[in-house]
Amino acid sequence: MNLEEVQINDVNLAGDAAQSSTYLADRSGDIQLSLASFRGLRKLNRIDATIDGYRDLDAFLDLPSLVSCRLMGNKIYDDVMTAGQPSRMVVEKLRSRSVKVRVHWTSYSGPPPQPAAFE
Repeated sequence: MNLEEVQINDVNLAGDAAQSSTYLADRSGDIQLSLASFRGLRKLNRIDATIDGYRDLDAFLDLPSLVSCRLMGNKIYDDVMTAGQPSRMVVEKLRSRSVKVRVHWTSYSGPPPQPAAFE
């Protein structure tokens, strides 16, 4: 298993051995992907993820070494752009810990200009 690209199904197997980063790609549509498996990955310092449906984003708060979190997905983008939404509160807490957070939409069909990423 390449620990530089850990898939969500491998997270439980990786345990504390995940030393640097993970890439997660979920193109499952309506499935709610639980991110709870990330809890306890103490050495994980970077996440690059493309996710559609998700839950348990607060698991990222349990990653003490996290320095960078880049997320792509229309739902997560809409959620973090909404003040008071739980996912927005999670990314704000990450930013308060000096984690570089970037959330971007995956598709946009509206009029120009395209919306900016959340950073």
